Amino acid sequence: MIYFICYDITDNRLRKKVSDKLVRVGLSRIQYSVFIGFIKDYLKEELVSWLEVKFSPGIGKGERRNILIFNLTERQLGRKIVFGETSITDKEISGNLNTLYIG
Repeated sequence: MIYFICYDITDNRLRKKVSDKLVRVGLSRIQYSVFIGFIKDYLKEELVSWLEVKFSPGIGKGERRNILIFNLTERQLGRKIVFGETSITDKEISGNLNTLYIG
């Protein structure tokens, strides 16, 4: 599935942990706090469980901690409107690449 995830997190440590986790599950950062990409179902469930734990403790006064997760179809992705330049293609986002990685 293709997911579009954005967050507003004022705690620097938590924000770094969340961004690192989003990259580890295969998402690409398209803006500072916005990620998009294909995530396998089992990784999405793991991500949601991890986020529930990280977001469950109480937050301090004036602290913001929220995350939005949207599921997109390839059709919806194809209907996007882009102003300016982007470094990521629809194929990269949807996971429809025929690439062999050796590392």
